[in-house]
Amino acid sequence: MPSSIPVTAHFPYWAINLLMRFDTHQQAQDFLIAAGGSESDPHRLDGNDNDGLACESLP
Repeated sequence: MPSSIPVTAHFPYWAINLLMRFDTHQQAQDFLIAAGGSESDPHRLDGNDNDGLACESLP
């Protein structure tokens, strides 16, 4: 796992695995929008803060 991605308790294990599939925040954000946006966020890419931004720790 890249050291720039903190593993924290608010991300379930499966979400961390999904997060590792993206190289950039923009890739994750595009995926989040295509999957229904932050209101549904089926993959919990927005974490627990519900600010509409996916995988904010990525460049």
